[in-house]
Amino acid sequence: MLPATTLIFYGLATFSASKYSIPEIGQLGIKSLLLGLLALIFPAYALLWWLLGFGALHIIYGLYLQLKSKA
Repeated sequence: MLPATTLIFYGLATFSASKYSIPEIGQLGIKSLLLGLLALIFPAYALLWWLLGFGALHIIYGLYLQLKSKA
């Protein structure tokens, strides 16, 4: 349950922080929250959801924000 709870609380925190930051951070928070809920529903794949949430999502959003700021 630890991967699920870390994703859920991280998603809630980043969604809340989007009020004081760029709006795209809120989208990252919602997606992290959804991956945390998936980790609760499918606990056998919790580490995979955690890897997608903290690994792939950050890389994708980092690239997106980098490309958006250059345009």
